[in-house]
Amino acid sequence: MLTARLLGPNDVEAFDCFLAPHTPFVHHMRSNLRRGGPVFQGQPYQAEYWIAERDGAIVGALAHTWVEGVLCFFQDLEAVEPLARLFKETRRNVPRTFSEFIGPARDTQALVEALGLKSDDFRPWGGSEGLFTLDLQNLRIPDLLQQSGIHVRRAHAGDMDMLVAWQTDFSVEAVGDPPNAETKAHARRWIEQRIPAQDLFILEHNDVPVSFCGVGGVLPDWRSVGPVWTPREHRNKGYARAVVAAALQDARHCGVTQAVLTAGAPVAIRCYQSLGFTKLAPWKIEFLQTPKGSFDDDTTVSSTCGCTS
Repeated sequence: MLTARLLGPNDVEAFDCFLAPHTPFVHHMRSNLRRGGPVFQGQPYQAEYWIAERDGAIVGALAHTWVEGVLCFFQDLEAVEPLARLFKETRRNVPRTFSEFIGPARDTQALVEALGLKSDDFRPWGGSEGLFTLDLQNLRIPDLLQQSGIHVRRAHAGDMDMLVAWQTDFSVEAVGDPPNAETKAHARRWIEQRIPAQDLFILEHNDVPVSFCGVGGVLPDWRSVGPVWTPREHRNKGYARAVVAAALQDARHCGVTQAVLTAGAPVAIRCYQSLGFTKLAPWKIEFLQTPKGSFDDDTTVSSTCGCTS
């Protein structure tokens, strides 16, 4: 029998045991669970988690994060329907904004279909990407990092305004957010959380900041890469490749052994492959045209959700 329910504090160990063998696909879910705990109280790194179980064994999960994303992973696609139904019921009873759906391509497609969402609900940005992984023993270091005048450092409070501007530009260009005050405010909140975490890295050339990347997560052996951003005036010089490599070198020195990222643009894929990343699986990120807080009452869960995917 397949059932779905809200994750509770007593489920954390079993839930992480379910997720651990699939870490590249659920890195953010595992890391947020470890950092924020299983109960959502509106704080950074927290999420609401729902699990599907078959005969007591977990076979799928959803997470609605503090930054409005919905993460999904289904070992069994039959878990999609009960989890989608529970998510919709929860959001009807307790509205909370969600703006994007993220996960393995098969799982994400199945979920959005189950929720009754259509292609017109989503931005033209996003969609199909690839999930890439790297054993850090095989990290290739760009020659640029040996060049005079090249320096990589962690971001600090004095970088705030610059990084907010860069993150805003990233959100507009890569995600499709509107270039307005709300996007900038969201970028500021995000940077304010990441600088104290010491997981943003800036590459400088002759003391001029030219590129940055984030390398996040709190799992002892894994890190996720992103965002990666180089302003237009500094592109096509190898800066993005170099800052990612330097950040991963730092992670390797701290005992991290594996890295994961997602990419869709050909130029980004070539950059990461040059460092040694290889594609593991198709990935999907779907951004809603307009964030939702709940579902319309006439939107029903499909009973054929993704079962032919």
